[in-house]
Amino acid sequence: MIKERKVLVTGSSDGIGRSITLSLLNSGAKVIGLARDHSKYNPEMKNYIKYKTDFSNEEILLNTITKIIKDHKKDIIRIEFKIVEKNNDNISNNQNIRKRGKDKLIEAINLTSLMGSKILSGVIHTAWGISDNYGKDKSLKYKNSSNTLIGLTDILEDKDIKLGIEPLNRYETDFINTVDEGLELCSMINHSHVGLLLDVYHMNIEEKDMCASILKANHNIFHFHVAENDRGIPGSGELNFNRIFETLNTINYSGNVTLEMFIQSNQETSKDLFTWRNIEDNPFEFETVKKTEENALLELDLVTGRNHQIRAHLEHLKMPIVNDLLYGAKRNSKVPENAICLQCIIYVLQ
Repeated sequence: MIKERKVLVTGSSDGIGRSITLSLLNSGAKVIGLARDHSKYNPEMKNYIKYKTDFSNEEILLNTITKIIKDHKKDIIRIEFKIVEKNNDNISNNQNIRKRGKDKLIEAINLTSLMGSKILSGVIHTAWGISDNYGKDKSLKYKNSSNTLIGLTDILEDKDIKLGIEPLNRYETDFINTVDEGLELCSMINHSHVGLLLDVYHMNIEEKDMCASILKANHNIFHFHVAENDRGIPGSGELNFNRIFETLNTINYSGNVTLEMFIQSNQETSKDLFTWRNIEDNPFEFETVKKTEENALLELDLVTGRNHQIRAHLEHLKMPIVNDLLYGAKRNSKVPENAICLQCIIYVLQ
């Protein structure tokens, strides 16, 4: 399914971004790679399209996103960026701050329309994080947030764009933690273009019965996020994804399902999301140290410690070793295009 599809990867030149890029490229996908510095990883492949940007500079990032939208509009499914912050928080008692929040959302709606998308979802009802007056004035927060979002319904209807409010767990916000609270805010806005984005990671923390909450939200679900109970790879933990997807089928959910994981420490988001350790191993890393017309010297980052891991590693990358009877291109079978004829392996112990 991924072959020939275009996938946008942020931070494609390093860390988990590079690992995902490598995996996608070797699966036949076309990757649009965003990075500050492409010198760390710059494959000479026609299916890798690079864009240089600065994620800390809002103006540069917006210009880059606008160019990507212009170049690849018909292929884009999802672009993610921060909209509501403390200085434009929709729940603020300061009218000027709320106006800035509304203006920022209008800008985001226009950008969503530009890329041809029909949904804008995420933490759009308030600023991400715990508010200064946490646990207080909740009814006023509902009023301020709903009034701001009500002010957007005309432009949402005009551009036929839906707004998805995402309930977050108690450690990431003190406003809208549960599906019930999200539905309450939606009922105050009372418009067909405003609904919910549900995320199983947050629901696993906040809901007594996740699937019962999905049934209750029903047609109000505009978008859906999946990750494991530890925010890792789905299927590697305790969540029952068969039951979750059966429930989505029961309500005839037909929207997108997005894999949203935060699995590596030492990232910009790690402190905010309390990711102090790597949640998942990174088994895809390799680097072309030197390359000629006939040969290439590869450096692989082996993570499991098994003595045959280099072979399994290359098989996973769709670059199997010829005549490796366990993991490679088998004898008397068609040799894959990317198969490797191994001349020697040098182990360097540090």
